[in-house]
Amino acid sequence: MYRPPSASFPPGAYGGPQSPVVGGPHPPGGGSPWPRPPPHQSGPPTTGPIWKEHHTPEGKKYWFNTTTRQSTWEKPEELLTPEEKALMSCPWKEYTTPEGKKYYSNSQTKETTWQIPPEYKEQLEKAQQAKEKAEAEAKTNPATNSSATPAVASTTTNTQPEVEKTYRVRQPLPSAALMAQTPAVEFATREEAEKAFFKLLKETNVKSDWTWEQAMRAIITNPLYRSLKTVAERKAAFHAYAEREARRERELREEREQKHRSAFIHMLENNKAIKPYTRFKSALKILANQPAFQQIKSDQQREQYFNEYVEGLQRREKDRMRDLRKSSMDRFAELLRDTPEITYETEWRNAQKIYMKLPALEDPKTFEGMDILDFLSVYEEHSRLLWEPVLADLSKRARDKKRKERKARDGFKALLKEQLDQSHINALTLWKELYPHIKDDPRYTGLLGLPQSTPIDLFWDLIYDLEEHLHYQKKVVYDVLKRREFEVTLETPFETFRDLVAQDESGHSIPENNLMIIYEHLKNKAVIKQKEERRRQERKLRRKMDNLRHVMKYIETPIGVEETWESVRPRLQDLPEYKDIDDEQICIEVFDKFIKRLKEKQSGQDEEEDEEGIIREEEEVMHNRYRRSHSRGPGRHNRHGERESDHGMSDDERLRKRKRARHTGRPTEYDQPMDSGRVSAEEGDALDQYENDPRRQH
Repeated sequence: MYRPPSASFPPGAYGGPQSPVVGGPHPPGGGSPWPRPPPHQSGPPTTGPIWKEHHTPEGKKYWFNTTTRQSTWEKPEELLTPEEKALMSCPWKEYTTPEGKKYYSNSQTKETTWQIPPEYKEQLEKAQQAKEKAEAEAKTNPATNSSATPAVASTTTNTQPEVEKTYRVRQPLPSAALMAQTPAVEFATREEAEKAFFKLLKETNVKSDWTWEQAMRAIITNPLYRSLKTVAERKAAFHAYAEREARRERELREEREQKHRSAFIHMLENNKAIKPYTRFKSALKILANQPAFQQIKSDQQREQYFNEYVEGLQRREKDRMRDLRKSSMDRFAELLRDTPEITYETEWRNAQKIYMKLPALEDPKTFEGMDILDFLSVYEEHSRLLWEPVLADLSKRARDKKRKERKARDGFKALLKEQLDQSHINALTLWKELYPHIKDDPRYTGLLGLPQSTPIDLFWDLIYDLEEHLHYQKKVVYDVLKRREFEVTLETPFETFRDLVAQDESGHSIPENNLMIIYEHLKNKAVIKQKEERRRQERKLRRKMDNLRHVMKYIETPIGVEETWESVRPRLQDLPEYKDIDDEQICIEVFDKFIKRLKEKQSGQDEEEDEEGIIREEEEVMHNRYRRSHSRGPGRHNRHGERESDHGMSDDERLRKRKRARHTGRPTEYDQPMDSGRVSAEEGDALDQYENDPRRQH
């Protein structure tokens, strides 16, 4: 196993980097791949730990203790200079940006500033004084200084086959006593002192990349070093000088580069072999011996200048071709304008045949830079300009026609409004009833033959609006009648009904013609109700007659064919079926019919015919039930008393339903009785008569 040498390696130059030996200590947290034995000590043992400075591959410093075998990122207290020890107590710390500009941050308040804080400036002066005092004491006591030398030893890179021990001793600064013997130079103002300090830095040839320590060693023995009184002022002046020198050097470098670039570009401009498509590899053979080419040492810089020049040539060539193409397209557009054979109706293929015969096309350079798409785009623009007046005329005609149609519709609407005011139109008016009043009016004849809305369409639109108003007015009238507890009967006169509705605040605004419609509807409802009551009584009586006939058939003492009503009556008068019938004449009719059936049986009718008669009666009953169930139609009610056809419908859906019913000739809800009860067969018969009324026929 390889074992590193036991001797300690000397530190590097002041402020310079340092490389650890192979197998040396690891940075903090890095760990060691194998344990390292303690170093062999050939000399006398040291009284304290020995710290060695090392650098990571990234250049970050760390320190290694050869006694405790520990590493740390922080500089050990034994290695701190008096200046650094003085600054440790100050909360302000100095840092440097990546651009080299210094700033200061307070570790307690987290405050950051570009200016030197007063606290830090004071501590810096104290640290500088402590440093100068320590250096003066070290100068006067060399024995003490030499005894502290082993504590700051560091290793260097071993590049020779044999390990060599070399020591670089840092040159100490002049002592305070020596500096005190140097006479101080006094200046009237701080600006003059600063100028003298700048002059000293320039005469000493201080570089812009120097550190303050390097510059201080070069100028500290010069009397002008003390032209500025404090170390902070000298250091600030040094940084200002360094920034100014760096800026001046940068400007000189940029000026030199610009001069070389101008010469390089001038060389390329004077060389006719350089084209927009020339590559740098091809240009090397042509330009290698040119002075302007050789004075630029970097091949990367040469290629960059060359590419910039070639890109400029390409841009200029594109601009030239664009201008040439634009001028050619303008000439072609002028040629088309001067060719009267090409009109707005000319197609592209025919236009090509026309302009290809013109003399201007004989010269191939006439339209240089244009392709077939450019010719087509110019022709499309020319065709668009030809179409503009034609399209403008067509648009004007369309607007005039549309305006004429709108005025005709507005005139017919005004005609309908007049007929409505004259009571010729109401919610139940039919087109054939209105037609005789408007057939000769010019506002009607002027709308005939026009597209979109026809006269009958506008008429039905008005009727739909009137029906919608009538629908809501019916609700108002029904509410009034319900609050007044009034029912319209067949004997109720219209004047009574009208006055009753007009007395209510919600019904006084209903027109009289609509009141008449609602009145007729309610009377029709009363007629239907009366017929339904009469039919109900007839059904009840017929059921009682059937019960009585059934009793006659199965009475204990059978009824003979030759018996009379007077002989049979005593046997029936105590029965409940007989008592249910108040009219004795009806009982006689039942008896006569019963005797007739008995005689038919005796005259030869068999039992089968009797069954057929019963079947016919049952079929008649079922037929009547079927008529009653289907006569309800779309207006029947469900068990909740709601109209099933309108249940869940919105007002718009109900209006559309009435429109469809109007066009198909089917009755609307205004033709049906507004009753919350069931609709009977008599009501269906009444509705049929109402629909067949000649006044309602289209």
